[in-house]
Amino acid sequence: YGAAKAAAEAWTLAFADALEGSGSTANVLVVKALVNQAMREASPERAFPGFTDVDDLAEAIDGLWDTERNGERIVLAP
Repeated sequence: YGAAKAAAEAWTLAFADALEGSGSTANVLVVKALVNQAMREASPERAFPGFTDVDDLAEAIDGLWDTERNGERIVLAP
């Protein structure tokens, strides 16, 4: 898993280099794990440390449409 993940990230960042100056971008969004409201309600005693809320992920993805960021690792995990 670790090798596949590293390879996918390396490929994405290499692709971002190829896109430089084209007006298109490629970035890596880094999350540890995802959590949503239903999960919180099902386990109210859990704190979900380091998890990224799905709403925060959606906001980050939406924000990429209006950005010049390219070839970046955008860390969403707290």
